[in-house]
Amino acid sequence: MNLDESFSEQQVVNLSQSKIQDVETMRAEVAVWLKSMLGEDVPPDNLMGDLSTGEKLLYLAKSLQIIKYHTAPEQDQDIANDLKQLEADEVKEDRDNARMVAKKRLNISKFLTFCSRVGVRRITLFESEDILLQRNEKQILNCLLNLSKIFTKYGIEPPEMIKQEIEQEEAKLSSPRKGQRNPEKEITSSRMSQV
Repeated sequence: MNLDESFSEQQVVNLSQSKIQDVETMRAEVAVWLKSMLGEDVPPDNLMGDLSTGEKLLYLAKSLQIIKYHTAPEQDQDIANDLKQLEADEVKEDRDNARMVAKKRLNISKFLTFCSRVGVRRITLFESEDILLQRNEKQILNCLLNLSKIFTKYGIEPPEMIKQEIEQEEAKLSSPRKGQRNPEKEITSSRMSQV
């Protein structure tokens, strides 16, 4: 049975619209987060274009690295070297398109190396080509959202959808699983029965 046969036409349309809305929501939240981190407006409708040189990504990485250093200096022994590795190659319009693309690719690659180093899982990372060719937007947004989640432990305010995800994870951890005992509840119940 193929996918088209198992879903009605309206269900397929609804599913497609839902996916588009998910990406639009992700894009809007990432844009707000980037604005708070970079101190400059990053319009959601041109997010991929704004990130395409890799310069803003590296500026973001440097900002996160500095905040991490000030919050947990014992974790970063060589902040100067770390920041030097995040220096962006300035990308200017150039007649030599190959050189310009190479600089963009290098900047994006440095950012992806940073992401890996701070704990963004490999499956969440995107490819340099994804930004250069402005494809796989959801993967790029997911990577940035995961990066924001990692840095919440250093006091950085994440996008709203990440806050909600963290709250859900914490609620799951604090509630006992089906079939497991909850000692606090048992103690309270036993005290209530003694009264």
